[in-house]
Amino acid sequence: MKKIKVLVYIRFFLLNKAISRIVYESFANVEIVSVNPEEKSLHEAIDENLPGVAIVDHECKKDVLENISAKAPFFIALTLTKEVEDKNCYDIFDEIFTIYDDKKILLEKIENVFKKILVSTDNVQSRDLSDREKEILKYVAMGYTNKEIADKLFLSVHTVMTHRKNITAKLGIKTISGLTLYAILNGLVSLSDVELK
Repeated sequence: MKKIKVLVYIRFFLLNKAISRIVYESFANVEIVSVNPEEKSLHEAIDENLPGVAIVDHECKKDVLENISAKAPFFIALTLTKEVEDKNCYDIFDEIFTIYDDKKILLEKIENVFKKILVSTDNVQSRDLSDREKEILKYVAMGYTNKEIADKLFLSVHTVMTHRKNITAKLGIKTISGLTLYAILNGLVSLSDVELK
């Protein structure tokens, strides 16, 4: 079984190391990359490491996460509060755990995300895009954000992000410019459509 690369991107050094160690010791099929947010931006860390899962602290800005979600990581948030106050603001995350959760809960949530990755991989046996994926790819090529696409298609941002992850996995294209070129070459958008926005 292929290893799942897990990026741990938490600003508190000891917490970063503790979570990295717990995940490494608990799952046989993982490769851990621990990055200090003071040394690299999340965007740089994901570009350099191309993880399957990113565990980030709750301070990561939602718009930053939306912009890099096309690179296909599943996001898990760590929040330092006892409870997640506004769950709607966390719809970008696949799982959320708090600093007060015990090790068992943390591992269950990480395992849930690993299962999503395996299901996503199993569903990507064909390179053919569904009609919905083609529709989303068209808007991506035209420069729309996940939020704008969600609003246009009456979907949640999370659903759009899941479709984008599947598109990326099916096509093996991780950059927006590459996806745009694919959309143009396959007649999903015209050059003039791309220049509109």
